Amino acid sequence: MQYTGQYDRRAFMRSLALGSGVVLLPGFLAACSGDKDSPTGPGTGTRVPIDFARGDVAVLQLAWVVEQLHADFYRQIVPYLDAGAYSDAEQFALTDIKYHHVLQREYFRAALGADADFTLRFSHGTLDFADRNAFLAAARVVERRGVGMYNGLAPYCSGAGALLTLGKIASVGGRHGAALAAMAEPSTTAFAPQAYETALGPESVEAAIQGFIVQDLRLENVTIPVTVVDPSVVVPALQFVLLLKRLQAALCTQALQAAGFVPAADAAAVTAIRDQATVHTTALLSMITARGTPPADAPTFDFTARGAAAGFTFASNQYTTFLALSQAIADLTVRALKGRLADLRSDASALTFAMTVHTVDAAHAAQLRRMRGQRAWITGNSPDTLPAFLQSIYAGEEVVMQGTVNVSTLSLTSLNGGVDAATQAFDEPLAGAAAAAIVAAFVV
Repeated sequence: MQYTGQYDRRAFMRSLALGSGVVLLPGFLAACSGDKDSPTGPGTGTRVPIDFARGDVAVLQLAWVVEQLHADFYRQIVPYLDAGAYSDAEQFALTDIKYHHVLQREYFRAALGADADFTLRFSHGTLDFADRNAFLAAARVVERRGVGMYNGLAPYCSGAGALLTLGKIASVGGRHGAALAAMAEPSTTAFAPQAYETALGPESVEAAIQGFIVQDLRLENVTIPVTVVDPSVVVPALQFVLLLKRLQAALCTQALQAAGFVPAADAAAVTAIRDQATVHTTALLSMITARGTPPADAPTFDFTARGAAAGFTFASNQYTTFLALSQAIADLTVRALKGRLADLRSDASALTFAMTVHTVDAAHAAQLRRMRGQRAWITGNSPDTLPAFLQSIYAGEEVVMQGTVNVSTLSLTSLNGGVDAATQAFDEPLAGAAAAAIVAAFVV
């Protein structure tokens, strides 16, 4: 059964046309509509203003609105998880996703303090949460919409702290989307259907979510802060991202060129990751050139990591090593790119590019983790079953302090996955020097 009502794709796309500041890329799914005839229908309740003249407070308030909506959405599926429609692994994954959104919501509540002075009511229209196909389709819409919001809000941040928070949650949303795609369309490239995720400006987010909210949400004074581009900071960050994308593309290219190395069941996924990394590489070459600097020459890569993966040559019996390296490099790319977001803050187009790319990288990482039988998201600083020499990629992922908020001690954390979920719900950045040292091991 196809979903209907508020999760209708075409209705959402029409609603986007009403907003501004939207970058739409092919394949983006989101929805918006509502029962305006109901006395408790969308937009019929109390007016809730969010004033962007307040800067990062408004950015976080809008994110809090969306996380309230998402937590409420996933709450609806809980009674149906053990009804036979979902495998044990799928039940665990959906429960994790629900935990993540609850903890992200509670983080924003705590971080905003007195500015979190409104609680919203929601309506999910005619969606049948008991229908597996309908729910998974709607859940994918929810995650793509959320990722689009975090990506699109990035240029509206005036402070590095708010920007980093958006980046931490956006990539987790990318992981969610990939996990849901694997449930709905296994053994396909649906985990990352395009090379760039969407970026939605605030007014487009408002148009997309008002159909689910009883209160009348109003955004005011929406303007992007004026910045002066600093190429001396922006270009080195883009050069490092270029190195990461070349590393990822080269690894997948060599695997695909080795006859019979990649199993047929995995070939489409590995090809998609290679192709999208190549698209990113091409775009970065142009972006760096446009900023007045020649792109760095492409290096030669050593996928033994200077002997740490001794004897790795893409031989027929080494596919598990390739998957381990692929997961590690994908997770590294997500963290390292996140660590450079602050360097791109003065350049809105470069920043938006980085956000829309690193959320796709998170989908790649989630898919590769799933192919290795792991959760799509990182728990603590655990490398799972990766070799010890890759442990440094996960150092710092155990963090539970988000700004001044200790997520592990929030009142609802113990009921929503505890410390493990508190670390999963936020992807942490990897500082430039630490990331560069890890990448250096793969460069001849």
